[in-house]
Amino acid sequence: MNNDRINNNGHKKLIGMQINKIKKKNLEEGGENESSKKVQNSEVNNKIEKIVSITNNHHDKKNYKTNNNLYAKNFQQNNHINVKNTQQNKNNNKDVKSEIVYKISVCVDGKVKMQPSNGEVAAFLSTKTNAEYFHKNKEWVFGAEHFAEVEKILRLNKCNFTRPPTGVMRIVMENARKIKSKDLDESPELKGGIFDKLMPFQKRGVEFALSKEGKVLLADEMGLGKTLQALAIAWYYRKEWPLLIVSPASLLHTWKDAVESFLFVYAVVVREKADLGGEVSIISYDLVSKHIVDLETQGYKVIICDECHNIKTANAKRTQSLLPLLQDAKRCVMVSGTPALSRPIELFSIFQALCKGLFRNQHEYGMRYCDGKRGYNNSYDYKGNSNTCELTYIMENKFMIRRTKEDVLKELPQKTRKQIQLKVEDESGGKATKIEKTVNTIASHYFIDTKENSGGAKKYNKYNKNEKNVSDDVMEQYRTAAHLKKDVVTKYIKGLMEMDRKFLVFAHHSVMMDAIEQCVQNMGVRYIKIDGKTTVKKRHKYVEMFQEDEYCKVGILSLTAASTGLTLTAANLVVFAELYWNPGTLMQAEDRIHRIGQKSDVEAHYIVCSGTIDSVVWPYLIKKLNVLQKLGVGENNLKNVGVGTDTGKTLRDYVE
Repeated sequence: MNNDRINNNGHKKLIGMQINKIKKKNLEEGGENESSKKVQNSEVNNKIEKIVSITNNHHDKKNYKTNNNLYAKNFQQNNHINVKNTQQNKNNNKDVKSEIVYKISVCVDGKVKMQPSNGEVAAFLSTKTNAEYFHKNKEWVFGAEHFAEVEKILRLNKCNFTRPPTGVMRIVMENARKIKSKDLDESPELKGGIFDKLMPFQKRGVEFALSKEGKVLLADEMGLGKTLQALAIAWYYRKEWPLLIVSPASLLHTWKDAVESFLFVYAVVVREKADLGGEVSIISYDLVSKHIVDLETQGYKVIICDECHNIKTANAKRTQSLLPLLQDAKRCVMVSGTPALSRPIELFSIFQALCKGLFRNQHEYGMRYCDGKRGYNNSYDYKGNSNTCELTYIMENKFMIRRTKEDVLKELPQKTRKQIQLKVEDESGGKATKIEKTVNTIASHYFIDTKENSGGAKKYNKYNKNEKNVSDDVMEQYRTAAHLKKDVVTKYIKGLMEMDRKFLVFAHHSVMMDAIEQCVQNMGVRYIKIDGKTTVKKRHKYVEMFQEDEYCKVGILSLTAASTGLTLTAANLVVFAELYWNPGTLMQAEDRIHRIGQKSDVEAHYIVCSGTIDSVVWPYLIKKLNVLQKLGVGENNLKNVGVGTDTGKTLRDYVE
């Protein structure tokens, strides 16, 4: 543009010089009369037009030549740039071989898996004796000692791949080294006192904890005596006391009795600051936040954390208060028969307590093991599950021991489950039919998880009130189900009492519990009732009454207030009047009767009514138990449950 401006200025200057020259010449020649002046002016104008025309033609030719030269130059430059970019693209295509992402993960047995296969990696692994290729899945399974070389090959070839976190691979390599060198931990001698009260499998649990230097998750199935094992571990480290026990408020006195019975040590239940300072202090989760400063001052090095799934929510106040205390403890015994009630993200706080630093943050854990996905407002959804075999390996080799009753108590009575299908009586002018249509809509929008609609945030995760994310229509149907079911449930309960059965019945809503209580009272049967309003002292009294009084036939219990910490083995039948969203809660409730001390075969009856939210919750429970089973922290026995139907004639077909 500047060159154009210069050329135009030069053009104007040249014309001006020519005009001035002509005018000067005409003045010198002179001419007095007007006619001669007109002739002279006419000649001047003609000459000027001729000069301008010639100059313009010359300028146009010059510009045309200049523009052609510029065009050619620009074309050459652009062509050179295009050729250069094309070459760079070819080089880039060489750098990134393809869009394939190679996935490396750890198997349950500690070996490493890579999927799919890769030519360079295959050439290396094919020469190793402890590497095997599985054609069906197009994957290599190889010893952990080859991981570093495989990773190096993938990096050198600029391949895209995912791999386990560094801390996880450190655990895998350390275990591989111990197995190879046979450098296994020796079991300490456990004799005398509380150790003599341990059954063989319980002693193995204590030995496992000691091999992990007192940082352990006791995840045995409910009813296998985790309390006794936890106290034995704490007693082994008694020189490092004082001991702190954290438990739900409903179990404070259960722990006090256990400490004083097995260890012969006085234990104090903490209510206020003045209660701290003893050799053994027992405090509820609810009071930890209130007394956290005083607890930190005590400097506890040995802590038992009972029902540790209570800290499953990472951003909860109780978790944020308690976690630093657990991390600072030299020995930390976490206890729970259901460490994850429904999904892997619930285990993250336990990882933080027992092996701080294994994962950089919750995001790394969530993306690796919870099928993390970006949600709304740049947040992430960690409600799925992924790499479950790897996660199971880490837990079992780093801190968790879990045994089921089938594993260790062959002589324990059998437990059978039955789905009792009852039909809701539609006496409300078609209301039940309308509700059934609503339930079907809820199922299709919130709980059905198919591959076709798996994109984005999964809608079925909008289910748990504890997570504050249940839609109003789902919860409304849950409450409505209690009203619709209460008549058929009480009819069923009445039939059990007529057969003189001793049993527990679990419910969630007060309308259901009140209806059952009224039914029992009308039958004149002695009973106990434990819900959220029952004080700790009364709970203790009611449990003793149910266990010792043969005429006390019915226990009416709240699913949320009485599913843990109670031993009610005097009964051998448990009835679920209502279902619940967390499968772990149901399993815990079952094991109030199926535990050490039970002499008879145990039955669990689940009442499921079509046309209510039950038809959605039941398949959902089976789905979530499948996830927990893969993680090794739960068993899915509901999928093989038997089915009974209320015929209106007799109940013996599915009770006896």
